[in-house]
Amino acid sequence: MAMIGALQIGILLVAAAAQTPEPPGVEAVAAPPVPMTAPGRPPPVADRVHPDPVMPGDIVLGLGLRTALATGREGTGIDTIVLQPRFAARVHERASFEATVQLGRDYRINYPVPPGQTEVQIIPVETNNVLDAVAKLQLSRFAALWLGRFTPPSDRQTMSGPFLQTAWNSPRTVYRYPSTVAGTPGETSFFTWGRELGGRDEGVAVWGEFFAGALKYHLGQFNLHVNPTKTPRFSGRVTANFWDPEPGYYAQGGYLGERNVLALGAAAQYQQDVTFGYREPVPDSLFDLMGKWHVEERFTQPRDLFVWNVDLLMERRSGGSVYTVEGAFYAGKEALPVYEGAATIPASTKVKTAYSALGLVAWVLPWQIGPGRVQPMFRWQQQLYDITRTSVFGSERFLAVEQVWTMDAFINYIITGYDLRVSIGYQQTRLNADERPQFVNVGFQMQI
Repeated sequence: MAMIGALQIGILLVAAAAQTPEPPGVEAVAAPPVPMTAPGRPPPVADRVHPDPVMPGDIVLGLGLRTALATGREGTGIDTIVLQPRFAARVHERASFEATVQLGRDYRINYPVPPGQTEVQIIPVETNNVLDAVAKLQLSRFAALWLGRFTPPSDRQTMSGPFLQTAWNSPRTVYRYPSTVAGTPGETSFFTWGRELGGRDEGVAVWGEFFAGALKYHLGQFNLHVNPTKTPRFSGRVTANFWDPEPGYYAQGGYLGERNVLALGAAAQYQQDVTFGYREPVPDSLFDLMGKWHVEERFTQPRDLFVWNVDLLMERRSGGSVYTVEGAFYAGKEALPVYEGAATIPASTKVKTAYSALGLVAWVLPWQIGPGRVQPMFRWQQQLYDITRTSVFGSERFLAVEQVWTMDAFINYIITGYDLRVSIGYQQTRLNADERPQFVNVGFQMQI
């Protein structure tokens, strides 16, 4: 209900902004709603994350930095630092190459918590890997071919990445699509889904735009780096832009006044015979059930994967303000992973996700404070799932309907668009009736 209320409030704000006429000459005389670029720098924000040289022989170098400190209810500190060197070169008017390396450390919350253990485990994860290595060939005005490692077509959150999202934290509670860069090669693992900076895979994709960018499509085949006996994953996405277009393969969680956007997207992924990973708490010994427990990572028998989602982004300028509303709905055919830590479940118990959804509202205030602008933001994520138990005779019995939700309330201080911003806020997650981790985050992001 809270998510629906947030979406309703945000839609009313944007609708009111759309009906309010802007003062004559505001865009020509006044400064942009948010200072997107420093003087003398090129305006496209997306070029920072995915640089695209214009002329043959041109080389573009870039660098992205994200660092954060989070303090939990128990006083646990989480430090994150991620550095992304970026390289792009155009070898022909129709051909270019892009590569991104990620260096640093992220974190993982180790769920489920074994019985008798109340302290949340925070595990640092080294994130040194090649994120992107993709060759791009422009076939025509309406089609481009990409080959290599990059982000498969999926939801807007994944296609935006952490550097171009309104929220500081990625939506791990609702995330449905697999990530293999941060996981075990050749396996689709529940506990690597929704990683802060993952989401890439090896494959090939064709994408393009029609009607001056009003309609964008993506079609791809991925999971091509593993054993040939593994089946490929088919991915697709369609986006309709009713106001300003969103050029390029990727998307953004917002444009901070650079564009007025009303975009509706739908995506899906399908793969046969996927091996899913999960965590299961087990005692250290069969004779010590009430003593120390540990969490083991295990894999299921192969089964099919089919995941789909629809998402909406509505953002509009009005005077000196920018209003943003974002929503997404996720579902799938097969039993899908529950958010890490949703429950401590025995092996005989099956978890099937009913749906997951998110809603976000944000408002760039019209006043400049120091060198930047303030953007309050609220996001609600929710996942519902059914729990059934299989008896020794093979019959299933329905146990309960559980829910996991996460609430984010943040204030972004935007100095130079997504190139320089500071975020501070509060996040709480309801894992089950007993576990509700809470964190206060302070994050800093910079791109050159």
